[in-house]
Amino acid sequence: MSGDLIKSFGEYIDKTNTENTIYHDHDIIRMSDNSFCYLPYYLGFMGIYRDSSLLFVKTTIDGLKKVKTIHKEVVKGLYVTKIEKEFETAAESACNKKYLLLKSVDIKNKKKYYDLYDIVTLEYEGSIKGFQDTIYSFSLKDNLFAAVDNYNLYIYDLKTITK
Repeated sequence: MSGDLIKSFGEYIDKTNTENTIYHDHDIIRMSDNSFCYLPYYLGFMGIYRDSSLLFVKTTIDGLKKVKTIHKEVVKGLYVTKIEKEFETAAESACNKKYLLLKSVDIKNKKKYYDLYDIVTLEYEGSIKGFQDTIYSFSLKDNLFAAVDNYNLYIYDLKTITK
């Protein structure tokens, strides 16, 4: 409750992007009491940590992304560093005891993909095809995938998607 740092651990997985803020755009998914998955939004990989250690890193089905950094003057004498956002490999995520689901977005071509991974090995299992572009929330429960847009609730059986 004090806000004091208790412990830090780990190191940068991809040292080529540490100089810009892209490395810090990420999500973290709790996988168990002592493990989590680190999901950078734009870089195309996932890292599994257990206790205080990085266990392994896997690329997403979209592959590693080289991100272009832009250094731009916004006001005279004031510069910002940002990235050119063309593809998000982990725009949103959800998990259950079996699967990790990642939503990836091709920003340039305005397409969205929903990819399933095994929660333990992070091996790619399959993708949900023909899915609505209007989805704003989704969740996993057992072998079901539920998603909501402004008007509908969609429920998919994941057994038909996986290998």
